[in-house]
Amino acid sequence: MLPEPPIIQGAVWRPTTVDDAAIVSALQQACFEVDGGYRLTTEEFRNDLADPGNSLPDDSLLAVDPSGQAIAFVSVNVPSGFQDQMQIFSWEFVRPEHRGRGIEDFLLDWYEARGRERAAAIGPDLPGLFRKSAYDWQQDRIDRLKAHGYDPIRYFVELARDLSAPIDPVPLAKAYSLEPWPDDSEAIRLLHNDAFKDHWGSEPHSADDWDRYFLDEFFRQDLSSIVVADGAPVAYLRSTAYPHDFEDRGRTEAWVETLGTARDHRKRGLASVLVGRALGAYRDAGFDVAAIGVDSESPTGALRLYEALGFEPERRSISFGKALN
Repeated sequence: MLPEPPIIQGAVWRPTTVDDAAIVSALQQACFEVDGGYRLTTEEFRNDLADPGNSLPDDSLLAVDPSGQAIAFVSVNVPSGFQDQMQIFSWEFVRPEHRGRGIEDFLLDWYEARGRERAAAIGPDLPGLFRKSAYDWQQDRIDRLKAHGYDPIRYFVELARDLSAPIDPVPLAKAYSLEPWPDDSEAIRLLHNDAFKDHWGSEPHSADDWDRYFLDEFFRQDLSSIVVADGAPVAYLRSTAYPHDFEDRGRTEAWVETLGTARDHRKRGLASVLVGRALGAYRDAGFDVAAIGVDSESPTGALRLYEALGFEPERRSISFGKALN
């Protein structure tokens, strides 16, 4: 049974619709001013709320004041395609001036209760994990997650590289060719799913997920590339840029958003070739910095690779988990 929401003077709790994306984005950006991290745009929330992995209106709850301003928001997402373990994600935001009144704890309780309902409908005997994250400076959030039974299970690092520094060319073996990102990227999606089988927390992506999240408005096809062998892609680098973050960050950034190599083509320098090409492309496009987020325990040794290419750690985040059963 879902917990009853707390009373917020003058506000109404109701389910969220896709049309609420703008006020949810405004709420998140108000939270960003206190919490840090990154801003999320209206289109990002519209895309997320419209995800088939959501079951609106049942998977969300929104508190709105008489002016139409969002005060609190929670949503639940259970991505499709999971294999060994069902993963249950959520957004929770509380406008800073309304914090400390029990709303944050209610949102976590609601997320877990609704997550259990979703899990029971999908497969009651499947193992599941509630997944949350926090930057290491967000101590209030970390303390709250721990108080609700969440344990740190993984650590991630955001790194950056100054593009004004020299970029050394990386040679590519003759068996391979470096090519632009194609208009039809279905073969790259299949490569991605295979390459990330051994990465913690990764699940295969459907064609709809790929188009929705990998080829969205922030995807930079002109800055992305692939390595081909025998007519098929065996490694890829997907680039993104988030112009709405530039002012906050005090610089222009291009992101190495996703980098993958087929497992039988690893240890051949293909990732270094792709990153080297991306760094040059980012510099030529006028960006100040290249950025990337890395699992500190990645089985591919990604953190060492990026540090060798001139990236330096800047921010750290923690992934928390709580067993469903």
